[in-house]
Amino acid sequence: MVRFRAKLLDVTGIVHLSRVVSTLSKVSKTCILRLMPDKVYFVLSDRTAPSTGVRIWCHLEQANFFDQYQIEGRDESNQILLEIVTEQLSRALRTAQTAACVKLKLTHKHTPCITIEVSMHAASSGRTRSVTHDVPVTLVAPRFWGDYEEPPMPRYQVSICLPALKTLRHAIDRLKNLSNYLASEAVCLGTGSG
Repeated sequence: MVRFRAKLLDVTGIVHLSRVVSTLSKVSKTCILRLMPDKVYFVLSDRTAPSTGVRIWCHLEQANFFDQYQIEGRDESNQILLEIVTEQLSRALRTAQTAACVKLKLTHKHTPCITIEVSMHAASSGRTRSVTHDVPVTLVAPRFWGDYEEPPMPRYQVSICLPALKTLRHAIDRLKNLSNYLASEAVCLGTGSG
């Protein structure tokens, strides 16, 4: 028996999670949601996106997003792997961007689902209203878990520090009318540890 439940109260965390899932939904129809006691992973591999060959490995520290987080996996690794349709998850989280509270729970209705309960305060009436989304998932069998392990990363020789994303986006938005292409260049003049 596997169990998962989590609660988000911080609007910043809700919005960030929604943006991550929205980005993934533009790349692939499905992804693997790997839940572990300390991290949440979104994995796109050749198995989940065979036509594109795209590989994406995204991990989020659960403590940075969730105010409550409980997981009970099948074995001592205490993990749960779910295949999920990214667009459905994105749509459900999009409604949560102004929520006071978001609860996620692994449930079994007619099929396994991630049930997302969004609680919002109505400013005019002062009441709280809730919206519930059931996003179907498929439990990944333990024999396939090895396909979704963190890929080995080659050693890098250069790292590039960019300005804050907000600053960079502002500059790119102003320049995008000039051309369809952007070329960037980096030189080894900065201070680095050798």
